Amino acid sequence: MVTARAIAAAETDLRKAEQSAIHARGMLQKATVRDGRLMSMLPSSDPRRRSFEDATRECAIAERQAHEARAKLDRLRSANGGGKPSVKQARLNLATAIEHEKRARSAVNAAAMEKAADEARTARAQLEHAEAGAEEAKAETTAAAMAKARSKLTAAEDVAQAAANMRAKLEQKAAELDRAAEDAGRQVQAAVDAVIRAELSVGELLAETARLTERLVVKRLTLRALSFFETTSAEERRAIQDTITAPLPGMPGEAHQFAQHAVVQTIAEMRAQLAADATAAVEKL
Repeated sequence: MVTARAIAAAETDLRKAEQSAIHARGMLQKATVRDGRLMSMLPSSDPRRRSFEDATRECAIAERQAHEARAKLDRLRSANGGGKPSVKQARLNLATAIEHEKRARSAVNAAAMEKAADEARTARAQLEHAEAGAEEAKAETTAAAMAKARSKLTAAEDVAQAAANMRAKLEQKAAELDRAAEDAGRQVQAAVDAVIRAELSVGELLAETARLTERLVVKRLTLRALSFFETTSAEERRAIQDTITAPLPGMPGEAHQFAQHAVVQTIAEMRAQLAADATAAVEKL
């Protein structure tokens, strides 16, 4: 007997595996510095090619583990009578992902402010030091003064190098935080998809689509038969031909783009609302 705890554990494993896959895809995208088809044409010693191959391998592993986790969860649900994904758990996961993204974005903003403040402090200190050196140079021209000036110059160069090192560390930190924020954003989108999948039953949609498709086929074939009747006018034949040959969204090789269709836009709006608010409604389409 498959328990609810086992299914919940499998859902957690799947969520973690999908998050790992999202991160791996992001790293692969960053490692692909040119067209993916050209990366393997770089010299084998090129660090960019090695990074790309490593990221490709890690991405394949993460994708396989996510697939295995999904298959395991499907098996458990099937053994439990095909139970639907937990809507409550999906909503909780989404709320957690949104909070993580907010924290990640806040960290990015804080790092940017820290870097800007450090650059301002460095620039102000260098300016003050340069102005003081200029005044001393005007007042004294002795060998001792020149030696003192050289000493100060060396000290200033040390300060500048230290500032450059700090700036490099801040830039590295900012880059790492940017990647973390991007990963958090992708995890939010995955959690949004999980909520919609939990609330819009794929099985019910498939069954309803099959029923509607059967009725559509009946209507189309009826119209086709009527188009051969001698009493059917040329205008009616043209209308029938246009109707029964009109492409539908999702058809293989469809010649039309349906991105502006009301349903597609509604789904996009739902995803955007859920990404900002884990309690946003999912409309039954």
